[in-house]
Amino acid sequence: MKPSPRLIPRLNVEFGVDDLLHALHRGDATGKLSDAVHRWWPGYGPLFVDSGRTALFLSLRAFGLGRGDRVGVPLYTCEAVFRAIAKAGCTPVFLDIDPRTYTLDPAGVHTKTDDLDAVIPIHVFGQPADVESLRIGDRQVRVIEDCAHALGTQVFGQMAGSTGDASFFSFRLGKVVSAGSTGMLLVRDRTVLESAREMWAGLPRAGSFAITADALSSFGRAALYRRPWFGLFALPVGSVVDARLDLMEKFGFEPQQANPGALRVLARRLQDLESRIKAARRNASVFRTATESAGLEPPFEAPWGQHSYFQFAIRFSTASARDRAMADLAARGVDSIRFYHNSAGLAARGYGYEPGTCPTAEAIAQTVLTVPCHGRLTSDDVETIASALEDLRDKP
Repeated sequence: MKPSPRLIPRLNVEFGVDDLLHALHRGDATGKLSDAVHRWWPGYGPLFVDSGRTALFLSLRAFGLGRGDRVGVPLYTCEAVFRAIAKAGCTPVFLDIDPRTYTLDPAGVHTKTDDLDAVIPIHVFGQPADVESLRIGDRQVRVIEDCAHALGTQVFGQMAGSTGDASFFSFRLGKVVSAGSTGMLLVRDRTVLESAREMWAGLPRAGSFAITADALSSFGRAALYRRPWFGLFALPVGSVVDARLDLMEKFGFEPQQANPGALRVLARRLQDLESRIKAARRNASVFRTATESAGLEPPFEAPWGQHSYFQFAIRFSTASARDRAMADLAARGVDSIRFYHNSAGLAARGYGYEPGTCPTAEAIAQTVLTVPCHGRLTSDDVETIASALEDLRDKP
């Protein structure tokens, strides 16, 4: 990829000097975080851990799921979800997705009723999954919402994470809000919550050195995600280095409690969440007009919820058209992502997926491209992205 100092970064990796100072300052953020949780997710008890995948692992174990239990999960997601399921001792059962929303297809879930002990609807890119339609009769199939992209998403008038038996969030760098090594588990049932809390209490805690290292690492990575450094060398060099060293810890994890420094950053970051989501939806409205004028397919607006637009997803007719659009956007100064383009290959190699079982998910993985849409984009950024989208064409 040719270096470009004006390239708009694909993700909102935000961790500035004030965040660094808050992370290093000793203090307890539990009160502020509890207030936010009780405001947005009434009736749920939170546990803060080091990542979303640790939260998923804890939830499965707290529900008593392990060896021999089968967990339904959309093929169209990241390998970290598959890995957390396997680490809990469970077997992933790969499910297809709705071609409009890219979230779980309820009809497909119901055909596998007898095969599932839990199901994980994923609110991908901030798109609300139809969680209520996933309920499987009278069987005790646990519904665990993946809200890693969905902080601020609404489902049936409630915050995403409020309609399942449990839900998990990630606040690591590049998510809806970036705070460092932290994620959250929400559990409705008090007995299950206490079981999760007992396991949580036995997880390793970050010491002073780890708190400082995480804060400095987050600050350094965020600096490289700013212009001009992102397009000049962070993207072209970082992608090669991360593939070798796994700097973003995509391919393995050891469950830990949340980093206290990251929790302090999270407490202040959540204060303006509503304004960020409103800004993201305004940006999405501009991008929708641009994509429609170009004859492209913008994100579906589900009638059962409100999209929070972690990313703005566009579907093309072929993989080659998608890849050509990606190159055209980069030439105009807009970074983009082919999310989960190798999910079928990863699932087949490591988790027993049979290629062709989820045809819609496989097709979407080869034809969808996302552009940044978060609420921290400047007006110039929005104009640049919209202009580039207007000029795209779906060329096979």
